[in-house]
Amino acid sequence: RVLLLRHRFWPEGSWGLPGGYAHPGERLEDALARELREETGFRIAGQRLLCVSSGYRMRIEVVYTARLAGGAVRLDEREVLAADLFPPDALPPGLLRSHRELIALALESSRSDHAE
Repeated sequence: RVLLLRHRFWPEGSWGLPGGYAHPGERLEDALARELREETGFRIAGQRLLCVSSGYRMRIEVVYTARLAGGAVRLDEREVLAADLFPPDALPPGLLRSHRELIALALESSRSDHAE
C-alpha cells in the first residue's frame, strides 16, 4: 500500500506523497524519517534511493521508498489534512500527476528487484 497525504499547501482535493525539507547538515534519509514522523506520527525503515531530479525552482528533489515501521496516526493539522494508505491499483482521484509517476517508478523498481 502507498501512504498518501492531503496537504494544506496543495490544491484543494489533491493527494500526494509525504515530503519535506532537510535541515542544514541533515542526512536526507533522516530528513525523510523526521518529516514523516512530524507530519503523520509514523516511523519508517529501509529507506532506499529511488531517483534524483533537478530543475524545478532552484532545488534538487531526492525520492526514497521506505516501509512503515510503526507509530500511530497523529497528523500535524497545521500542514496535513488527511493521511491514508491506498492499494497501488486503487490510487485516489486528485493524486498529483508527478506523484503518480513516482509511484509507478517505485512499483517498476520493486518488480525489477524481485525478478533478479
